[in-house]
Amino acid sequence: TSECSRTSKTSSSQPVNKMQYGRVTAKELVEAVHEMLSAAGINMELENQSLLQRTLTLQEELKESQAAFLLEQERAEASLKEAESAKLQWACKICQYREVDMTIVPCGHVLCRQCLTSLSRCPFCRLQVNRTIRIFRP
Repeated sequence: TSECSRTSKTSSSQPVNKMQYGRVTAKELVEAVHEMLSAAGINMELENQSLLQRTLTLQEELKESQAAFLLEQERAEASLKEAESAKLQWACKICQYREVDMTIVPCGHVLCRQCLTSLSRCPFCRLQVNRTIRIFRP
């Protein structure tokens, strides 16, 4: 019965936000180890209890930090893919190398200046090139 009162005292004194189903706090684990060692007649020094609790707390913080790091790493990879996709949108569809900087009138298709210089018709829709307009990336 004293064991039950100790267990309920520990959980009732614990803040509600710390209580999670199936999880034990570092303090609860240290208390359980201390009780088991005491039952076996082994005395656990206060310094060792403190070190054990600190180690367990640091391990939990490490897990949380690693999870946060992985999440940020995934976000960074997604941002890189998005940036690469945006860069590809501005690539000339003829040479696939330079950025587009000219538009064809009347159709509005875009090319880089180097690819456009030798064309009299739009390579996409075959309309006659009346004139070209220089465009700038926002």
